[in-house]
Amino acid sequence: MNKNDTPQLSNRELEVLTIVATGASNQQVADKLFLSIHTVKKHMTRIHNRLGVQSRTEATMLALKNGWITLPGHEKEAKDVTSSLTDTPDLNGTDTLDAAESRISEAVDEQTTEQPESEIELPPEPNMYLVAPSLHYMARWQQIYLFCAIFLTLGLMLFPLWPQSKTEAVYIPLHLKSESIPTVAPTVAPAVPQNWAYHTELRMPRAQLAVVALDDTLFAIGGSDNQNQATNQVDIYDPTTNQWHDGVPKNEATTYMNAQVISNTIYVPGGCNVDNEALDILEVYNPMSDTWRLGPTLPEPRCAYGSVAYEGELYLFGGWDGQDYTDTIFVFSPISDTWRLLDSHLPEAKGYLGAAVLNDDIYVVGGYDGQDEFDQTYTFSPQTDEWTEKATMQFPRGSLGLVATSNRLYAIGGGWEIPVLVSEEYDPATDSWSSFEIPFDTAWRDMGIAVIDPQIYALGGWNGEEIMTDVVSYRFVHKYFVPISIFTPN
Repeated sequence: MNKNDTPQLSNRELEVLTIVATGASNQQVADKLFLSIHTVKKHMTRIHNRLGVQSRTEATMLALKNGWITLPGHEKEAKDVTSSLTDTPDLNGTDTLDAAESRISEAVDEQTTEQPESEIELPPEPNMYLVAPSLHYMARWQQIYLFCAIFLTLGLMLFPLWPQSKTEAVYIPLHLKSESIPTVAPTVAPAVPQNWAYHTELRMPRAQLAVVALDDTLFAIGGSDNQNQATNQVDIYDPTTNQWHDGVPKNEATTYMNAQVISNTIYVPGGCNVDNEALDILEVYNPMSDTWRLGPTLPEPRCAYGSVAYEGELYLFGGWDGQDYTDTIFVFSPISDTWRLLDSHLPEAKGYLGAAVLNDDIYVVGGYDGQDEFDQTYTFSPQTDEWTEKATMQFPRGSLGLVATSNRLYAIGGGWEIPVLVSEEYDPATDSWSSFEIPFDTAWRDMGIAVIDPQIYALGGWNGEEIMTDVVSYRFVHKYFVPISIFTPN
């Protein structure tokens, strides 16, 4: 990699690496940037992978050498350090990586030690064995920091004993936002999420992708890549080996679409292409032969819709037709190989909604119409074509992931202008939603989602800064209703 090459790192990763270059630990980086330590570790893993290095030292030296980062307070000296490195022999020659790192470190040390101590304030060298450093050897700011930390710790210990009322996160609808109404941040997810697990990442960043589970295998289809361009890539994940392998790419590169399984066949209708145009195609994938074919075209182009497989047919709700958000319902029958348009319509025109089948009802949840997000929950009866309104979610959610399993609905992620940092679980018996954590302390939407009992898998998505490669799963708790009868003898 040449000096003038642009590093494949996000702004947040460069921030993390800049602080790491000072000798800070992961916890210190987390405190400095107000992140969880898990998020910092994830950033460091991505930095190592993208720079092709094995350690923090290698990553720091490579970034300093190429001028991607500078030590805080030493921007001027960094130029001299960089120039002093131009005579460094090529690592492909006789020099070793350790020798090169040594020269880089010496050059940095030489530049920094030339400045008076009053102008340079370097953090202490980390020492895992030094539990209580002497105040005599600590800088003034370190002493202040230590006393503040002690008082903060005591305050946190006593805080649970103080009488307090339970508060909930406040969501201010977009149409009510004004300078006179403060915006209150949503509830932040815990640093170590309960019941979540992390798996081998996607081999490329993906968002707005279609994900289905078939025979305990996940199929990740299409979506947007790290350049926000539609892709036709198909990746297949085996949870037993925690490994990914290639599937045959679909014919058309598409994003903002769903996929459904009917009779061991995967159906992928519509989507938006690389020019962001809504499509009317139906692509059909046979996992046994790893082949694609085209099915009959949709009645109209659609992307960003909600879909379910119900009683051997494919239902498609709302979405974007290339011009407007719609309230239409399409139904595809694989037996007759035809589409039909229902007379019934969605309660409102919208896209980016969630749809799932629970207890013989089709649930349609959330969504976005280009201006507002929705928190409504509806059930649709295919037998009567009637809609019934249920309890609203705690937060409006657009571009969420919705699945039904274990007699519950799970609404994961979502949120456009105001990210939603908790997920929600719906209990049909009580017609109520309750919240649970997500595995990130950032925005999270446009992920692909599917169930392999007893886990809900969520793949990729958008975190507010970049398209993600993360693969996570949530282990839900089975809930069974056990009838109890009381026998009274005559």
